[in-house]
Amino acid sequence: MSETENSEVFGISYSVILSSLVVGIVTWIFYDKIQFFGKLLIANLSWQFFSIFPILASLFYGRIPENRRLFSIGVQLTNKYLIGTKYIVRNQKYLEDDKACVIVSNHQSSLDGNFMVQLGNYKGSIVILKKSLLYFSGLLGLAFYCSGSIFVDRGNPETAKKSLNSAREEVVRKKLKPQFYAEGTRHMGKEMLPFKKGAFVMAIQAQIPILPVVASSYRHFYDKKKKVFKQGTVIVTCLPPIPTTGLTMSDLNDLIDRVWKQMQETIDNTTEEVENSL
Repeated sequence: MSETENSEVFGISYSVILSSLVVGIVTWIFYDKIQFFGKLLIANLSWQFFSIFPILASLFYGRIPENRRLFSIGVQLTNKYLIGTKYIVRNQKYLEDDKACVIVSNHQSSLDGNFMVQLGNYKGSIVILKKSLLYFSGLLGLAFYCSGSIFVDRGNPETAKKSLNSAREEVVRKKLKPQFYAEGTRHMGKEMLPFKKGAFVMAIQAQIPILPVVASSYRHFYDKKKKVFKQGTVIVTCLPPIPTTGLTMSDLNDLIDRVWKQMQETIDNTTEEVENSL
């Protein structure tokens, strides 16, 4: 038997077998982490790639929310076929009214933009974002700018206040639906953080309703600390609009408390529904 034959099994060299075995073992041990970083990479690349479409559209149509149409479709398809997250949207009819309102959502992670994308390009949809995203998020920040989003400098309260005052006038005039993450920061706990006041101040001053849009918890499929990102389901619920007509700033805290309780109850119920179906 030749030396070459001694170094092969069924025509495959020992080195190839050993390499394949090592790769298989490493993949098995670190599968969750590989999946976690792989899916995050796909998600971020899809946002950057599809950002090209709003930018190009703005050259012809100006800074309007409808520029995000192809962006939304592209990200939806990426979520469905490459990332494996299923979104179930309920009561989307509340977004279809041709009236101004303030959308308030919970904020769990950087993936939250994905559930808002599932709502489609409803009329008047804009996002209130921190100004740093315009400069430090690649093409994505520019895409949101080209789609009419409003950027607020949170590091400067006085400037932020002026930006929101200016935005309020535009919201009423153009019947827009600005979306706020009311907690102000990402949080994956069982209960939401206390809400910031900006969205509610805008709603009361403009006398337009609050429209809560709530996502169930990601905890059964996504865990940033443990580096887990599996297939999962998210229920996105649009709650009935909460009117602010006749309210004044003295009603601010009561309004915030009422909206927080409604949203938390919805999160609890829809999360339980998803987890019971697993």
